[in-house]
Amino acid sequence: MNRRHRRLWLSLVGVVVAAAVGFGVVAAVARSGLEERERLARAWRAVDVVHGVVEESLEELRLRESARPFDHYNAVYVPEGVLAASDALAPSPLSRAPDDPRLRGWVQLNPDGTVTLPFDATRPELAALVRAEVAGDGFAPLRALTAPPTGPVLAQASPPRASGSSPKATRSRASSSLGSLVEPAPPAAPTEPDSGLAAKQGLLQQLNVASTNVYSQLKEAAPEPSKRAAIAQNEPLPKIARTDVDWSDEELGKLGTKAKAPSKKKPAMAQKKNLANLKAEGEGDGDPTPSMAQQAAPTPTPTPTPPDTTSNAPTPAPTVAVSYTPMVFDEIGGQRVLHRTVTSLADGARTVQLALLDEAAMRSWLEGILARRVDAAIAGRLIAADADDDRCAVRAPVSTVLDDIDLCVPASARGTGVGLEVGVLLALLLLVIMVLVVLDRAAERAEALARQRSAFVSAVSHELRTPLTTLRMYAELLRDGLVSDPEKARRFHGDMVQESVRLSHLVENVLEAQRLEEGRRPLRLEELDLGGLVRSVVDGQRPLLTQRGFQVDVDIADGDLVGAVDRQAIEQTLVNLIENAVKYGRGDDAHLQVAVARRGDHAVISVADRGPGIPRHERERVFQRFARMERPGEEHVAGTGLGLALVRELARAWGGDARIVDSAVGCRVEVTVPWRSLAT
Repeated sequence: MNRRHRRLWLSLVGVVVAAAVGFGVVAAVARSGLEERERLARAWRAVDVVHGVVEESLEELRLRESARPFDHYNAVYVPEGVLAASDALAPSPLSRAPDDPRLRGWVQLNPDGTVTLPFDATRPELAALVRAEVAGDGFAPLRALTAPPTGPVLAQASPPRASGSSPKATRSRASSSLGSLVEPAPPAAPTEPDSGLAAKQGLLQQLNVASTNVYSQLKEAAPEPSKRAAIAQNEPLPKIARTDVDWSDEELGKLGTKAKAPSKKKPAMAQKKNLANLKAEGEGDGDPTPSMAQQAAPTPTPTPTPPDTTSNAPTPAPTVAVSYTPMVFDEIGGQRVLHRTVTSLADGARTVQLALLDEAAMRSWLEGILARRVDAAIAGRLIAADADDDRCAVRAPVSTVLDDIDLCVPASARGTGVGLEVGVLLALLLLVIMVLVVLDRAAERAEALARQRSAFVSAVSHELRTPLTTLRMYAELLRDGLVSDPEKARRFHGDMVQESVRLSHLVENVLEAQRLEEGRRPLRLEELDLGGLVRSVVDGQRPLLTQRGFQVDVDIADGDLVGAVDRQAIEQTLVNLIENAVKYGRGDDAHLQVAVARRGDHAVISVADRGPGIPRHERERVFQRFARMERPGEEHVAGTGLGLALVRELARAWGGDARIVDSAVGCRVEVTVPWRSLAT
């Protein structure tokens, strides 16, 4: 295959590979874009799922806390369906640790400015911490929601009965504690408003205090059944008529907090559970009544009919009307809470009840939802809503309640993968191109080497044929006695010796080149005077130089030039340099200069002629094997192209080098070799 056909095939292969790589790059980019769009679609679906799950769960929590009766916030309460005081009271379910880890505890802000914690006795350390938090300025908006009684002053709760009292006296106190609280005080004459009303407790707080007192009395009387029966004696308990009212946007706006009105649309599961709780508690499902502004005004309470003391019929249980606002999520004092107001419609006293949320547990709960609901390949994570993160490809709040926490889905790392894939394809293309170039260069080099070897064989054949022909011709003439002139015979003998030396030198060059190529050319160093050796080699070449019309100057530098020298390498180097100068240094001024000097730790041997010189761009090429200058008029100059190549290879095998240096006239070849003594 010639050069043209070879390059055509290599170009065709390059085009095919480039097209395949380009198609792979386009396919990789398109596939990456499709995968990223699919991933973002999955991410948005995951965000919607997480948002829905969080919203539904928080709404269920809010509805569950909204359905809780007000007396759960006291230390004791009246369980559902109980009619007698003997077994009416029990510790509040809020006195123990919450079943829901998202809750820390419950707090009640009373109309008289006090704080009730149902877990005060069971969890004292948390109670002390919560009291300090609620007393801070952050909870001032909720404390401002409490209101003292605005209606008639009601009877105060009796203090706890001391142990050892008579059963009858205890019974009287118990009756006073639970029954008389719901009886309004006698009407008073119209006077100026009593400024002391603002410090009163209100009916709901009094009921809580009374139930606590009775519970203490029942606990004290537990070892004596007769006392316990006397305290209880089937006292009727007040009935609570619950009415649910709504917050208005105006009321929420006055808080100055992050409270939001609950959604009218409740999740079906939470709504059913709330209705079931309400039915279980026996509470009505009446329509919402007036807002807080309307409920603040007291509603006249029907005067109860005095009990018939002459009859044995049981006293009917009094009824207390209470309004509840729904629980709303809010952020108070740097923490999230659920809060509502509970108002007695008998005296207008208003109480605020709170459920404190645990931020760490809330975060852990959200992380659990992410782990269960979001595919790990999407790599969703929670970040603060005010955090700057440019890596989020999808970002949205986890819920309307937890609007300060965002769900972030970072952009896919596929871009890096695609970049790597494209880079690999482009590297592959570059590698293929480099391989094609190397193959082309190798083919060209092989062709050039083949041409050089062919030229070398031709040159060697010519170089061998010439001396052999001369030797044969002179030998035949002398053998046949055709040379009778002694002078002529002597000249023939001299030519035969010269051609023999030339033939020997040619064979030695070929063998030396082979040994260097195979790495079989060891250095044979001996202690010699380099200056004397150079001078003797030049003297041996003088007959040839004189015959060719050259003059030779030898410049030996002063100083010690005795050292470790490879005699054969020096001789072969000088002979090759002199022969090369004789071949190409002819001209009007046929003059050679051979110099030897020391330069630091190297010895320098140079041969200079006054011929046409070697162009700068050809100075490296002429040191290659079989390379020859192709200048007009020098096509028939004898030579094999091994001379300068052997000079450099011998110098480098010795640890030195050979190069052509700038010269004002002609060509100057400089050989440097390391200089040392055999003793070192």
